[in-house]
Amino acid sequence: MSPNGEQLAQFDFAFEFSQSTGHRTIGTVEKLLYSEDGVYEFQICTRESETESWIPVASIPLEIVHEQPEPEQQESEPTD
Repeated sequence: MSPNGEQLAQFDFAFEFSQSTGHRTIGTVEKLLYSEDGVYEFQICTRESETESWIPVASIPLEIVHEQPEPEQQESEPTD
């Protein structure tokens, strides 16, 4: 979700949780659709079957602040 609440993308993964007591998954997002500075949220949702509604279970915030680097100052050499 963008800072203004717009959904930018959705990624669906299927997991089976009933077989283990813990679960950890690492995924890769090829690109982040950056449009403005602010807090972007990765919302984690789950559902039991494809006919049920998505239920939010976690949210991971990512703050993006794009700052322009200041130009490097060149030391001038004394002239004669």
